[in-house]
Amino acid sequence: MKKRNLICLIIALVCFLTTATGCNNKEANRTSSDITLTGVNEFPVVEEKVEFTVFAPKNSFIADFETNEFTKWYEEKTNVHINWITPSGDAQQSFNLMIASGEYPDIILGMGLSREQVSSLVDQGILLDISKEIDKYGYYIKKMFEEEPTAKEFVTFGDKIYGVPNVSATYSSKYKLAMWVYRPWMEKLGIEEPQTTEDFYQMLKAFKENDPNGNGKADEIPLAARGVSNWGTGIEAFLMSAFIPDDSSRRYYIENGKVKYAAVQPQYKEGLRYIKKLYDEGLIYKDTFILDRNQITAIGENDVPILGAAPGEYQGMFCNPTGTTQRYNDFTFIPPLEGPDGVRATIPTATVSKGHGFLVTNKCKYPDLAVKWVDWLFSEEGTIKSQDRGLSVWRDAKEGELGLDGQQAIWTVEPKSAEEQAKISDATQNRAWYNFGVAYESLKKSVKTHSTSGKPTTLFDLYSAYDKYATDTYKMISIAPEDVDAYNDYQILKDETEAAFVKFITGELDIDKDWDSYVAGLNNLGLEEYVKLLQRNYDSSK
Repeated sequence: MKKRNLICLIIALVCFLTTATGCNNKEANRTSSDITLTGVNEFPVVEEKVEFTVFAPKNSFIADFETNEFTKWYEEKTNVHINWITPSGDAQQSFNLMIASGEYPDIILGMGLSREQVSSLVDQGILLDISKEIDKYGYYIKKMFEEEPTAKEFVTFGDKIYGVPNVSATYSSKYKLAMWVYRPWMEKLGIEEPQTTEDFYQMLKAFKENDPNGNGKADEIPLAARGVSNWGTGIEAFLMSAFIPDDSSRRYYIENGKVKYAAVQPQYKEGLRYIKKLYDEGLIYKDTFILDRNQITAIGENDVPILGAAPGEYQGMFCNPTGTTQRYNDFTFIPPLEGPDGVRATIPTATVSKGHGFLVTNKCKYPDLAVKWVDWLFSEEGTIKSQDRGLSVWRDAKEGELGLDGQQAIWTVEPKSAEEQAKISDATQNRAWYNFGVAYESLKKSVKTHSTSGKPTTLFDLYSAYDKYATDTYKMISIAPEDVDAYNDYQILKDETEAAFVKFITGELDIDKDWDSYVAGLNNLGLEEYVKLLQRNYDSSK
């Protein structure tokens, strides 16, 4: 009797431990013993057809994930069928409700969650550590991590890896804080490339006063941008970097191991004076702070050229690459400007462009297969195939076709005619997963692609020029799980800073009279505590 009770107790204990483990991370489900995976980097990835449920945000560039041509092609290639969950409304809200309900899928794809959001999901036991699966089946993922270590850092928590990020390591992605100037106006007016903030001011003034478009009207817009802090397209970041390291997004920088909030420093105040001077003299478009992409593109594509300069990671931020004016290639970048105190810098962006692209939840029965299924999408071939919406034809480069670095190319891209491109650009396509966050735009792909369009290699030149002025004072600080909620609460500081920037530039606030009350207002919102939180997490990360 005692022996039977002991056996029952052991069975109960085993059941309890199994259940507990399943509740925390579903390790009990982490087996593929009932399916047959093929070898590393082999297709199909599994011999029997397997289904996964996948949550993916609705994408304005993709008509329907289920009927998408690439979806069907990849299912045939991998032998994995996807049951898509694509909410029609707000993706983040739908995602939050889904997580709260406990009815979430095997895989989260293309949501671009931040480290803080992922940290919260890890804390709840919702996500699986897939480091072992990546080590065994992540052929291209490991290659990407070797080439871009910051990408691995982004998804690593301690010794565990939660997901794979969407990575863009191209030239334009690394240096988004660029300024583009209309070359024909510079040539007509005999203006050399500006090197300092004063040179830039004189150039804009010449654009405004000397009728460079030659129509006899004072209709020139020397400088326009999309708002304040839109990453790479706002008015602030490029200009302020001649005074102080300020990405206009996170707004902190590191100096001698100390975290500082840029927008309360004396150098920032001087940057405000300079930008206000441009605005007061009509050199910055008066509606800059409310422009969206369509509106600034309408300015850039005006029948008569009226736009002299605009910030952005590339010209497509304010011009149409396939537009009838063909003005896209007439804009040239200028290097970072030197400010009055000798500051000349640009902030290289992190290679992780859209956060976590691929996450595996504790509902997934086959995490090893999930990693094997997604791995090829992070190869150069997989990225080209999955992202190709048909604007161009990709092929192997012929002998003598050179890449951006002037050396033999690996791939050649042949753009289709302007008419064909216009038809594709104006329609929601269903050919590929275009602009969907499961890809690796590698530096190699960027450099080793030959274009038959004859466009100048401006992005390669931009990289070389900006690399010289890249500052290491900026670092993305990883926030510990216990600090995530407080960190998110402090984001009101950025909103208030941006609102004050507009008021300082437009004159609603006086830079001298209202500066102290502006700083006091941020302190009342918890600025000092926010900087301490950042400092604590920065010190821990070291």
